[in-house]
Amino acid sequence: MKFCLTIVFYFCGFAITYADSPLTSIKFWDLSNDHFVKEVGKIPGKKRLNQSVFDYLMNDQNTIIDRYALINALGWELKSEIRNSDLFLEFLQERFKKEITVFYQTSFSISELGHNKKSLIKSFIETNLDCEYSLIYDYLFALDDYLNLDSSDFILLDDSESYLMDVPSAFIKTIIDSHIAFLDMNFESISENYAQINTLDFSNSILFNKINTRIIEYIDIYKRAR
Repeated sequence: MKFCLTIVFYFCGFAITYADSPLTSIKFWDLSNDHFVKEVGKIPGKKRLNQSVFDYLMNDQNTIIDRYALINALGWELKSEIRNSDLFLEFLQERFKKEITVFYQTSFSISELGHNKKSLIKSFIETNLDCEYSLIYDYLFALDDYLNLDSSDFILLDDSESYLMDVPSAFIKTIIDSHIAFLDMNFESISENYAQINTLDFSNSILFNKINTRIIEYIDIYKRAR
């Protein structure tokens, strides 16, 4: 896949020798000032979502952009057996076991849910938790299923209004949308997607201001491809 895309970029006249999807190529964890985010990011390869990572993602005392940065720090690999989106659901099911039992009026384990486990727990997330947790799952899932993204597998991908709750969330939605466009080789829509980010007010976030500068530099390759 990467080899084929490299050839496509070359003959399309890109001013670079290689490019990859914005989902995997825009690194921003290193811009965070959070010690835990940086420590995770420094570890090579794709990292497994463990209890410490889950606790950080669920702690609303951490800024939402730092929590997205932690997901970014977990990394990505084309062929990896690590499925952090599934691990996130398992930890969440354990954290909210009583609440989920009440929600479904039954007690179950991850293994007993079978093919329904994702839809059931994702329904709980969407119904009972703040929007940001749905988006945390969506971002993890996109990194797990790089080549096989189906909008029906996301919690909020088709719910555009939910992403307008804050600029970082709109940014993550744009990353996912642009990756799907990338797989379709619709490069023009990628720069159009990110142009919408620049219409939002991110002046209150120093970190996101830095991230946006990096985005602009990266997305410029798609503008030159028009």
